[in-house]
Amino acid sequence: MLEMQQIRQMHCTMWVEAVREIVSAEDSDIKFLITDHPITIYNSDCPPNSTYCKYPSDPEIAFKGSQTIFPLDLNHCLILTNLEYAQNPLSKDLLFNRTNARHFGQTIARIDTMIRSRKLKEKEVKTINYILKARARKYIVAAKKEWLFPEVDIQENWSQLGQVLLPPKNELYHFGGEMYLGYKNGTTHYQDAFGRTRGESSYLKKPERKGKIGPNDHCICGSGKKYKKCCRGKDPADIPLTTERSIRERNLMFYKIIANILCLTKKGRTWEDVRRELSDEQVKDIHKAFGCLWPKETNVVDLLPRPDQKVLRALYTGLVDPRTIIRNVASYSIYFDEILVMNPFMNPTYVKPKFSPVESPSQYKQETLKNVILFGQLMPFVELGIVNIIPDPGSLNLRLQKQIWKMAESRLKGYELNSEHIKPMEELFKDDFQRSMAGLSDTSLKRNIKAALPDLSSKEIDAVLLYMKKKRLEDPLALLQPTISGKSEWQMSITHLTPNFELGFFLAQLTGSFIYTDNRHRWMEITSALSQVDKMKESLWEPLAMYMRSLDFIYEINPVVNLKMRKTGKMGLIRNVLRKIFMNVQNEHDPSRIITLNKALSEELNDAHEKSEREWETIQKKSEESVGDEINFRYTGKIDCVIPSNGFGINTVHRLLLSYGSINYLKSVPMAMFVKYEE
Repeated sequence: MLEMQQIRQMHCTMWVEAVREIVSAEDSDIKFLITDHPITIYNSDCPPNSTYCKYPSDPEIAFKGSQTIFPLDLNHCLILTNLEYAQNPLSKDLLFNRTNARHFGQTIARIDTMIRSRKLKEKEVKTINYILKARARKYIVAAKKEWLFPEVDIQENWSQLGQVLLPPKNELYHFGGEMYLGYKNGTTHYQDAFGRTRGESSYLKKPERKGKIGPNDHCICGSGKKYKKCCRGKDPADIPLTTERSIRERNLMFYKIIANILCLTKKGRTWEDVRRELSDEQVKDIHKAFGCLWPKETNVVDLLPRPDQKVLRALYTGLVDPRTIIRNVASYSIYFDEILVMNPFMNPTYVKPKFSPVESPSQYKQETLKNVILFGQLMPFVELGIVNIIPDPGSLNLRLQKQIWKMAESRLKGYELNSEHIKPMEELFKDDFQRSMAGLSDTSLKRNIKAALPDLSSKEIDAVLLYMKKKRLEDPLALLQPTISGKSEWQMSITHLTPNFELGFFLAQLTGSFIYTDNRHRWMEITSALSQVDKMKESLWEPLAMYMRSLDFIYEINPVVNLKMRKTGKMGLIRNVLRKIFMNVQNEHDPSRIITLNKALSEELNDAHEKSEREWETIQKKSEESVGDEINFRYTGKIDCVIPSNGFGINTVHRLLLSYGSINYLKSVPMAMFVKYEE
């Protein structure tokens, strides 16, 4: 009940922005019914036997064609209709979200506008009663017994019933339009018909696709895959938003913008030139571009990939850093179909000016270099649709962000970090500290060297200084700019251990992913999420998980080699088996079947693992025979896999999914992996 209280107002924003009408049954001998499903959602594309109407579900209020019906008394019924649908009821995309659909969003609307001009005829009242009865669970109530059977006279098809619910066209002028507000302090507020404070970002809209989409054409969702291997034949609810630039397309746009701002395409320009010449204006322009590609009205959930039984999708939660991302993400691209990674760039939308990369860009030079390198490392994988770099939904939705922080604060109350868990972060901190020290002026460096090593002669100190300068020049993450004393020399050093526990499970369930990490702190959080029942009772999938833990997996650290392997279909068999495991873990709940599957899947995994080892031997042999081919650097590791019998189900995350998620998400995260590398 406490969780329910948190979401009781989730639909109010969209209801307030809808066309509001109260229809009357005063002129009809038949009056409105009351049912045990009092708030009834009607969508002409969702008949009562559709999956959207399967108890306890309703068509989404966010759907463009959904209308809310609420009988107020015997003679009056409230009908709420999305503005777009009221204006164009013949639209074909009634199962797609209305423009700027959102829960708990802020909005301003006139509340004195209510259409009250329609007095319904007897058949029209019966039609509404028919809809109400069709969506009732068990009980209906009427003042007279004969009113309980509207189906006797109503024979129309479900899709035609909605005609009676449409508000009169000549009354729609009361709703929508633009709004400008002026305040006493001189500031202003703007809002369009759909609650957007920036209006429509036309540059993020896709041009309308004309003609039939061929099976080998690029998919309409922007994934980069062929249509036949992506969205063909899928239900609209299983497809990301297709009218706007996808996450992948925005990432490709962003990288091109970065390349133009930093003049990376200029002939003869080197990364060393960028490090020497990086200006405040360039840092500012890069982050302004990021903010424009991800404006605050963006609903990232609409753009996220949906759960797909044919795709083995993994969400990486751990250190997102250019020094670790190749090992933690690119190396796994040969075992997983798709990998989701959090975007490390800071969105300036809601950041205070003194901490904003747009208002105070000088302190973000070092961080910008790191993030640009990381994007460059992952961009070939992004282009092929293997890696998706997703923005933090909380950076675009303050309410969501505050809820996640509050949940994390409550969960971690009294918790103390384990020194072993923070060791990887400490190593990165030390590396950043040494880099910042090496950027000091010669005078400051000599003073620090003398303080640390007082026995060194002046000649030896000069030699150490020369060595530090040489190492700094070789370090691609180091700024090659003179240090200026004062605040302007400060550089932000941000550790991206993302997404956090709550956001990770939220995103995994939305996208149909399992979670993997190499971070011990995150793994401790994940395993602690197992219910008491799961901890006391061994999972039915434990034999399969135990077998997976026993295997040694080989990884390639050279991203060029990983890309070539994916393009040529290498390691395809082991990906197929891991995909099959993930699918069965999600869908199979019969204990006797699970016992059989444990053995069968372990045997399939064993065969695929042996074949992959032979493939690695062939690849190694070919690379040794080739002169000047890519350098191979391989290492081995193990996967600690946890597969709870009923998946990872977390109440607070379920609240987030109901409040901000789509209608199609996993009811729990089926499994999680902890990857351990050889030293």
